[in-house]
Amino acid sequence: NEYSLNNVDCDDSNAEVHPARLELCDDFNVDENCNGLVDDDDGMTVASTKTWFYVDADGDSFGDMDDAGQLLCDDPSSSGTYYVTDNSD
Repeated sequence: NEYSLNNVDCDDSNAEVHPARLELCDDFNVDENCNGLVDDDDGMTVASTKTWFYVDADGDSFGDMDDAGQLLCDDPSSSGTYYVTDNSD
């Protein structure tokens, strides 16, 4: 058995999850840095793991090139508002 001087690790079964770890976008919403927040809810999530999403107001699968977009982990589409990753409309 190995022992630690503290109890801040939130998942002792996973060596990739610990308080010094960077938060990354992932499909399973893992709290890699043990701060109680995951992906888009964690302001510490690494930007390079996020994706740009743009509003697709006319539903043609292309976002408006004038839309500033949102850098997120998960697609923010909801009923009535759809987002895409291509802003060439």
